[in-house]
Amino acid sequence: MDFSEKITMLRKQKGWSQEELAMQMDISRQSVSKWESRMSVPDLDKVVKLSEIFGVTTDYLLKENVVSPTMTSEAFFESPVLEQTVSEKSSRNRMADDTDEEEPVRWISFGDAERYLDVVTDTSKKIAGAVFLFIISPIALLLLASLSEYHVISLSENAAGGIGLILLLLLVAAGVMIVIFHGTRLSEFEYLEKEDVRAESSVREMAKQRKEDYKQQYRTVITIGVGLCILSVVPLFGALALDSSELYYVYGICFLLLLCAIGVYLIVRTGIIYGSFQKLLEEGDYTRKKKRIAKKYQGVTGAYWCLITAIYLAVSFLTKRWDITWLIWACAGVLWGAIYGILSSSSKR
Repeated sequence: MDFSEKITMLRKQKGWSQEELAMQMDISRQSVSKWESRMSVPDLDKVVKLSEIFGVTTDYLLKENVVSPTMTSEAFFESPVLEQTVSEKSSRNRMADDTDEEEPVRWISFGDAERYLDVVTDTSKKIAGAVFLFIISPIALLLLASLSEYHVISLSENAAGGIGLILLLLLVAAGVMIVIFHGTRLSEFEYLEKEDVRAESSVREMAKQRKEDYKQQYRTVITIGVGLCILSVVPLFGALALDSSELYYVYGICFLLLLCAIGVYLIVRTGIIYGSFQKLLEEGDYTRKKKRIAKKYQGVTGAYWCLITAIYLAVSFLTKRWDITWLIWACAGVLWGAIYGILSSSSKR
């Protein structure tokens, strides 16, 4: 057996993948693959490290006529011919290693993966709750303004509007603080969305199993959430069908926002948890190809959503129609899908 065959055999005897051997050698998986496919030869220091990892001699690894891994021969290192041969092969192939190497990958240990999933499970509730607060924030303003206009409560329209705006801003501020506070807990794991990662085999098995266990719950909750968003217009249409007073239209809009908020809460929370499995496995929206595209256009993404936020606030405060200006976000989401598709297509070309 030659060097490549011996490395492959020893690795399989240990039950290791190429990734696991590469992690112990502190190199990339591509380097191990090239050794085993005879595309390159490791440096002497790597050979020594391999002999230590596998518990064999360097003679056994490099000499085809040595069949016993326990044979010892210090004379091997004193052979200038062999040293020159290995060095020449290593130098000749190092350039190929450098040019063919993929971008550096970040290793994920089992402990890091478990800690990440625990943080995601906890923060998903909070972040989804913050989105819930954003959506229901106009309800108090709508109710107070309408009840004052129809003299249901003894407040002037200005007082009712002022109190409603204060409550709206308090809810929005609370949601923003929640997102910032709990978002910082996830900041140390941002590399999962932006960098190429490689998980240990035990991590991948764990993530696949949890993803499979969660898949049915994910489908059920997403279905309920989308259903609530669709059915949220029923109270408003009911008021229209009964030809009720305008006050009932306001009630219908408030119920619309509440049902929509509940539906979005379910979608966001479940989506964050399911997305964490995809990040560890580099699947779905987190494949290396898509991460490179997202990284390339992250400036466009930030500028776009800042512009949409400015438009939403400007239109809402100028028109004071918080009951319908939320539609700006729905339209912006659809528009961003089209823009992102165009950017992705241009990137591929």
